[in-house]
Amino acid sequence: MPQRTPIRWLHLSDFHTGRDDHGQRRLFQSILNHIADREPPDFVFITGDIAQDGLSAGYDRFGEEFLLPLVEKVGKNCPILMVPGNHDVNRNECEFVSRAVIRRKSPEFFDPMEKGLSKRRQILPRFAAYRDHAKLLDEKDWLESESGCFARILPCRGIKLGLLGLNTAWFSEDDDDQRQLTPGKPIVEAGLEAITQADLKIVLGHHPLNWFLPENEEPIRALFGQHFVLYLHGHLHKTGARFKVGAGHPFLTLQSGVAFQAREDEKWVSGLLWAELDWDARELAVEPYQWNKGHQEWALDGGAFPETYRESGAARWVFPLPGALAAGLSHPTKSAPAKPPVKRFKAPPGWEIVDRAYLASLDTNPDEAVILSYFDGRQPNLGLALCPRIPRRAVVGQLAERIVAATGDGQPTVNMLLGAGGEGKSTAFLQTMEAVVQGDAAWRVLYRRGEAAELSRKWVDELPQEDGQCWLIASDDADLIAQDVYHLVSGLRLKDRSDVHFLLCARHTEWRDTKILQTSWARVPGYHEEPLRGLDEEDAARIVAAWEKYQDKGLGRLAEFSREEAVKELVAASRSETSQDEGAFLGALLRLRLGDEFKGHVKKLLDRLNGREIPPGNRNTLLDAFAYIAAMHAENKPFLSKLVLAHALRVEPRELRTKVLWPLGEEAAADVAGEMVFTRHRAIAEAALDILKNTTQYPIEPDELYVDLVRTAEELYGKGHFIISLGEWRYLSDRFFEKGEQALAIKLAQSLVRVDPTHSHVRVKLSQLFRRAGQPEQSLRVFRAAPRPDDNRAFFHEWATVEGNQGNHALAVWLDAVALADDTARRPPDNRQAAMYLAGFAFACRELFGGYNKPVFIAGCGAAGQLGLSLPNLDTRAKNYFLEYKKIAHAHGITDVEPPTALGRIRDAAIAAYTQREGDLQEWVQPAPDLTFQGLESLLGIG
Repeated sequence: MPQRTPIRWLHLSDFHTGRDDHGQRRLFQSILNHIADREPPDFVFITGDIAQDGLSAGYDRFGEEFLLPLVEKVGKNCPILMVPGNHDVNRNECEFVSRAVIRRKSPEFFDPMEKGLSKRRQILPRFAAYRDHAKLLDEKDWLESESGCFARILPCRGIKLGLLGLNTAWFSEDDDDQRQLTPGKPIVEAGLEAITQADLKIVLGHHPLNWFLPENEEPIRALFGQHFVLYLHGHLHKTGARFKVGAGHPFLTLQSGVAFQAREDEKWVSGLLWAELDWDARELAVEPYQWNKGHQEWALDGGAFPETYRESGAARWVFPLPGALAAGLSHPTKSAPAKPPVKRFKAPPGWEIVDRAYLASLDTNPDEAVILSYFDGRQPNLGLALCPRIPRRAVVGQLAERIVAATGDGQPTVNMLLGAGGEGKSTAFLQTMEAVVQGDAAWRVLYRRGEAAELSRKWVDELPQEDGQCWLIASDDADLIAQDVYHLVSGLRLKDRSDVHFLLCARHTEWRDTKILQTSWARVPGYHEEPLRGLDEEDAARIVAAWEKYQDKGLGRLAEFSREEAVKELVAASRSETSQDEGAFLGALLRLRLGDEFKGHVKKLLDRLNGREIPPGNRNTLLDAFAYIAAMHAENKPFLSKLVLAHALRVEPRELRTKVLWPLGEEAAADVAGEMVFTRHRAIAEAALDILKNTTQYPIEPDELYVDLVRTAEELYGKGHFIISLGEWRYLSDRFFEKGEQALAIKLAQSLVRVDPTHSHVRVKLSQLFRRAGQPEQSLRVFRAAPRPDDNRAFFHEWATVEGNQGNHALAVWLDAVALADDTARRPPDNRQAAMYLAGFAFACRELFGGYNKPVFIAGCGAAGQLGLSLPNLDTRAKNYFLEYKKIAHAHGITDVEPPTALGRIRDAAIAAYTQREGDLQEWVQPAPDLTFQGLESLLGIG
């Protein structure tokens, strides 16, 4: 049989007509001249962004100056097929119909039938100018058709070509389209079914797949893979080709560069793509061209595709067709030069190389007790997670497929598994590693096992680069290395290391709390988040089936249900978890498997931990450790760090994981996220605290747990350690006071005062708690026993308030004057402080005048009111106080005076109060006659 003549086509995209009339006119002519110099194509494909803004003027110019002349050049027997892009959308139309509303209210929008069309008609005005223009090529308006696409089978050179045109811009509405678009999975499915009899299927769209909605991208990839399609698109303004995988099958994406978006001296270089299909050889040869401004001609774009596919001695690149690639029928024809032997790579400290041999060495057959403890929430290790009796959730296959398919992306990718603690992340993470390695022997995993293991640019650069081999750098608790990953990805991209990819796992709260903002990750090409929350029916069915193998011991309370009923119960329970910070999966597991026996289950856990020493010689036990962790988690205070826990237990921080956290993890008692420690689920913590509070069986006083931890955090801070959420520790007392546990709140504040007696903030907090608890005499003792405080004016004002509450108004006047004085703090008083202390001073002076009738005090009251009113930005309450004090002073014959005189009256009142003070204070309290107020003078503009 004679060899067929290859089928030729020209792929153009992204004209943006209307942006620059003169520049585009020149480019139109240059493209037409280039086509005239070539052998005529059999097809021309134009993949969107014909106009710049979806208006008629751009299409009129495109039609007159390019499209009609193009028809003349290629002849009427050459089909020209075109699809719209996001710039073909007139955003001024249908402004009040958003993609969010459509997704929420119109599930039938993409149905390829009349009902779907009726929904799509609501936004067709956005495409009005494009549709009118498209009629130059085809009177049939496929955008306003039930199918929502065009699907044709055209015979050419003895084969049947299936051509499917998609509108990927249905949902395009603004500059934040990425991951918000879709051509509609039902439309794609029906369109491919319509051309199923074709020998080769070519799909046209504007956007790359990673611009599609995440929930649509995977199903559409699967359809493309099952049909071995060639997907031609634009949008990225550069030329490229990538093999991708969908449903385990390969397909090829071809992107054409921007036909025009800028003049010659601007960023983007104009480009176009020729292709030649050799059906007999099952190969596609491509020739990418870009505009060379120096020579004013179209020149070969040598950097568009990998050299691996470049045909030896020719100016073109040859790719096997996806169907041939799947069957192993062809491969790149270029012979590779001999390479020097690759230096053996040794895993860095804290990392492990995982390949098929490593997986085969693992013990993946734990006994029944271990598996049942896993069902109760035990932390998995690698061997346990890979046990065949542990179910694989759908996300495992989806992530593994995405990672393996990334080999065709031409860049490193970051695959992020996110969820709350107890959501099954770690198990899915470990199983995904296995699925990647077992699914493709070309992959090796570099697995971060040690919590202190570093991710070094140096050794990442040393990862061997071998043909067909790929590396997956995998880490749980990935928030600890977030910055390293972020910077490494950029470096790997610059070095064209498309063989290195990342699989990361973290609690969503810790991941969002790193120094790398979510918006920064969103801008990283190849970054993908996979949230894990709750269960769907498919996952629930797998889990119930795994439990059934252990009958009542596995199913627990669900044993009374049929499998279908048990699945529904499990799904419903996972969706009933209201807190986003708690694992819906583990919460459902505990409630359903244990039911009313849950509290008894937790008590058995406490019994097992009681008496289990940590290291020999340490008086603390695993029960103490668990109680500390549970105490914080039960209060939903997620800031207990490993450092604080280690010191509270008197364990070396480096031994905490092996001596404490790992044994607790095996008991399904504790979990770790970065530097933070939790119980496996808050329900466990709450039940444990309830038991500890209401029984004398265990040698633990729950209140003392909080006292120990607060004291430990403050002591570590005093020694120079960085304490996460230090402010939360210091004000934990407020939490308990608001709950009505006043005694515990005061104990916590007292523990802080004992750690640092000179810390004025914590002493003020203790005084305030005593006052709020109705014990002003105890509040007074807090100050009367205090050593000289550190640099703090608020300390003296709070003390003045306490003395005033006890009727000691002379002391209150003196102390508020000290709060305003120069030597009390390095910084002078600011507006807020001056208003607060002057108000307190005026009040105490008024009370003294009422008791002793001394004019000096009412003069001081009026002066404080006058000066207070001169301060800026007073709130209504403060302004009313000062007006009241002035009014009282005026009623007793005290008039306003010049500011220096008013300040003198304040000084005189302070000295008079000091003279008749109700008692002596500590020697370090500055006597009133020695006080100066230059800072206050400056604040008030008194020169």
